Amino acid sequence: MPIGFGLDIDLGADTPGDNENAYVAEGCWYANVGFYKSFFDERLSIRLQADDLFNSSAAMAVLYSGNRVMAVNQEVRRSIALTLRYKFNATKSKYKGTGAGESQKSRM
Repeated sequence: MPIGFGLDIDLGADTPGDNENAYVAEGCWYANVGFYKSFFDERLSIRLQADDLFNSSAAMAVLYSGNRVMAVNQEVRRSIALTLRYKFNATKSKYKGTGAGESQKSRM
């Protein structure tokens, strides 16, 4: 990929079963994809993120809370976000290490 361009792919799944004070009755999965591009020596960046791309993260769960039991049908929430960032007065690090730990590393 060209310099300054990135791609994120995030896949996940929840399986049926108990989780602390909840019982997940149905499994579900999700796929999130994001694209990132930077400009002007990484001072300006643009990110486009799509969450739950296939609209597949719905799950049925039962929540236990003291003397209450709630059945919850988790809604599917597909979303798209566009983020623009600009770094004002961005400077590169001027630290030039002296290798102070080199003698200890060579000793070991």
